[in-house]
Order: sequence, then C-alpha cells, then structure tokens
Amino acid sequence: MIEVKLTAIGAFLLFFLPLQAAAETTVTPFSALKFNGERATDYFLLRDNSTGVLMSGGRRMSRWTIKPVTSTQTDISWSNPDPQKDSPPEPPKVEEWSIRRNCMDGRSFLWLDAYRSDIGIADKSPRFRIGARRTEFRGVDGEWVKLDTSGCGAGGHLYALYDVTTDAYGIRVWGDIYMADGVTVGRRFFWQADLAYAPNVENPCRHSADSARPGLRLDEAWWDNVNGWSIGSGDMLDAEPSGANVIYGRWGVLAKGGGPGWVGGWGNRPKESFCLIEE
Repeated sequence: MIEVKLTAIGAFLLFFLPLQAAAETTVTPFSALKFNGERATDYFLLRDNSTGVLMSGGRRMSRWTIKPVTSTQTDISWSNPDPQKDSPPEPPKVEEWSIRRNCMDGRSFLWLDAYRSDIGIADKSPRFRIGARRTEFRGVDGEWVKLDTSGCGAGGHLYALYDVTTDAYGIRVWGDIYMADGVTVGRRFFWQADLAYAPNVENPCRHSADSARPGLRLDEAWWDNVNGWSIGSGDMLDAEPSGANVIYGRWGVLAKGGGPGWVGGWGNRPKESFCLIEE
C-alpha cells in the first residue's frame, strides 16, 4: 500500500553507482529460496472481488476494494470509507496490478503497473504508468543482486514473488512515474521493501475464530523527488537514494484470505497502528 500524490510530476534518466553496490550479474537468487506451495495471490487477493476497511486510533481510516479485470490483471482502489454526504466524493486512488508468469528464471511475479485517479468515467480517468530503471533483489545470502526483468515485459515494477517462500527477501526499485500523457517522466522514485512469511498473525480488530492467520509482512521505505523520504529514510547520492543505510518507516501484514492491512503501523509509532476490521 503506497500513497502517491500524483501532482507536480520532470525528471531525467539517471545512472549511478550506488554506495551499496549490487552484484552485476544475470544469475538470479531465487533457487536458494524455500517455497511452501502457496500463492501470494491468496494474500494480496488479486483474484477475488472483495473489500476491507482499515481502522486506526479508533477511526475508520481507509477502504480498499479489489476488482479483478482479467485473469492476470487486477485493480486495487483506496478510498474514504465514510464520505461526507454534502461533499463531492474524492476519486478513489487505484493501483493497477498484474501477474507476470514464467518470465525470469522460470518464476512468476506480482507486478505493480500503474496508478490511476478513478473519476468514474470510462476511459477518462487519468492514468500514471510506472517504469523501473533498476531492480534489485536480496535473497537468503543477504546480497543485493541486479535483476534483468526484460523477460517480464515492459512497464511497471516487480513487487513480490508469486510463490510464497518461508525465507525473507528484499526488493528495491529505482524508477519513474509518468504523467497522464504516458510519455513525460514526472516523478522519480525509490521503493525498498522486505517481505517475510509469518505463520500466525493476530488481528486485534477481529473478534472471531479466524482472527489469527498466516501473513506476509511487508516493511518498506519510499522516496520521490517531490516529497523526499515520506516513508523511512536512507543515504542519498546524486539527488537520489543510493540504496545504503535504508531504514523502513512503515510495515503491514497481508493475511491469507484477509488481504491488505491485516495489521500494520508506521515505524515505531504505536498510536498510528492500523488493522483490518470486520463489516
């Protein structure tokens, strides 16, 4: 779940050597991971029409709605759970997701393709596509490896492995968000996350027999050249994050059959924790 304010988006293609350099190799690190036979789509719920409301500090914070578009494409929208009756509704912020199958080292992946501001008029909603300039992966050996993702098709960026592994792993991306014309680079960004399998995650907002479920914990950091480090922090080089000394600023758990926001929070600020409520 990444909140992106799609405004004031002019950037340039920047190549640099990170301070914490990844190994320059085409060898992928996926073979060292242990997989448990589950699919990440059962946690991200990319194949289910569903909705959920996040609670934080005693108030309803956000509503997500998941709508499959095709067998491999899904929209996840985020909106106000309690819109004001006398105010025009705020357009939902939509994330366009896809499944990229057997495209790198024989593996499949979950991909984040674009952001959209959904004004409710077909073919008129502004769409902001994503492009990755560099993608790196950190497996069980702890070393960052640069990935060649060209076999997975153009656009978007790798977000998670399709197959669930019980080993923790990391992904980081240097990329661009384009303006609605689809051509002009508007915003440079850096996103880094660690994903870890958790067999039993309790949700304090739910009072039912299934309040504890398996989960995928996501710890993340986000920077862009408009807002700077809005989630977490890290070292900079040539006006972009170098990838060194990244500190995560938000965490959340996607629960099996429960979806995004099962539990989560901002860094070490317990009062700003959130969880998924029952409706």
